[in-house]
Amino acid sequence: MFILKWWSFGHIMSIILPIVLIAITYLILRNRKEKTQRIVILVLMLINVAQHLFKPYVWYPLYHGVYDIRNISFCNICATSILLSPIIFICKNDAFKDACFYIGILGGIMSLWIVSVQYGISIFHIEYIRYFSCHTLLMITSALPVLLGLQTLKLRNFWKVALIFLMYEAIVFLDNFIILAFENKFDWTYAYNVVYEENQLFICHATSQESLKNSPLKDFNMKYVIDDGTCFYIPVLWSAPAIFPFICGFTLLTMWICSKIKLNNHYLAINNLKKETKAE
Repeated sequence: MFILKWWSFGHIMSIILPIVLIAITYLILRNRKEKTQRIVILVLMLINVAQHLFKPYVWYPLYHGVYDIRNISFCNICATSILLSPIIFICKNDAFKDACFYIGILGGIMSLWIVSVQYGISIFHIEYIRYFSCHTLLMITSALPVLLGLQTLKLRNFWKVALIFLMYEAIVFLDNFIILAFENKFDWTYAYNVVYEENQLFICHATSQESLKNSPLKDFNMKYVIDDGTCFYIPVLWSAPAIFPFICGFTLLTMWICSKIKLNNHYLAINNLKKETKAE
């Protein structure tokens, strides 16, 4: 029951528990002063950044104090979201804030729902506790600013959210590319060829049969891809031209739905310029 497999108790709780924790945190903070809310969210973000950057010590039983740059870099979408979250939270760019909301929540949900590396281990295993903790914190800190009214989603930003997602993928591409080159005596050609094969989304080319064979969408297990010593991250196996309009449509729809939801005397999203001007 506690082994992480599809539709097991542990698998289902991987999604239900973060939602419960988001709700509990919201209820605790909703009547607090705005300054208190902002401080708590920022502290939670910084805790998540710290556990990522100091992973060898925070999760000592797993890494025994040994640093591997792959584990503390912008190695995937969620890692990038975690590392950028405090900066985006402090900045005044509403497009990045909206993207942080979407990418943080969806990245956390997909990571916890699509069982991959953690498949077959107990939910009480230290590796899963680490994995669950960082993704749940990411989801909580991405959702709270909108739920608490510190941030209002803006319908006009729907296409910018998709663009920022592609920017995140570009960061992941560069991260993989540079680290692979560094680990292979600055063999830039080798690094590019590996990432070209694995990062179809940013480079925009067809997915090879070999990549599809190892895809988590097929067998939900990326362990062999990660362990073979080549590329340590496979992003969404769609090309950018295909996924950009998809994300635009999804964001537009969900923002419109959020514009109908009122929580604690504020709407989660603004659906037209007139309302936006009035609110600001």
